[in-house]
Amino acid sequence: MIHGDFKLTESEAILRYIANTWNPDLLGKTTADKSKVDMLIGVFKDLKSGITSGCYTAGTTKDDLKTKVLEGKCSEVSAYLSDHKFLVADYTTLPDILLWEILDMFNWISDNEITKKYPNLGEFHDRISAKFADYLKGDKFIAAPFNAPFAVVNNI
Repeated sequence: MIHGDFKLTESEAILRYIANTWNPDLLGKTTADKSKVDMLIGVFKDLKSGITSGCYTAGTTKDDLKTKVLEGKCSEVSAYLSDHKFLVADYTTLPDILLWEILDMFNWISDNEITKKYPNLGEFHDRISAKFADYLKGDKFIAAPFNAPFAVVNNI
């Protein structure tokens, strides 16, 4: 990322920079919320990397990953969301956006079975999509690929 004379390359640092620059509330409004944001960023990095790493492993198929997604930690995320509209508080934070992205990828991998199995994850995905509808319809949004072009499993 280049913003004026400032350059940054690590994805989490870029996300935090963007939030700090344009919408600090994405990182939490209170100390407790900020701590939950930090915790969930770690949780979702692990959740995503557990699937993404398989996308780069020779011999892996989409069906292999589909099984892993459907048997993975989505049940825990779904259970947590059963009592929450958003992940941290009553407003959107960075983990909501990260989970939206993960669900987007998991929906593709599972042929939408993940949101059939966990309807509240589909409702959450729709709720976050609605907040960014203009962006998602715009020419700057890139729906694919999820991974680098050389990934074994990809949506290109």
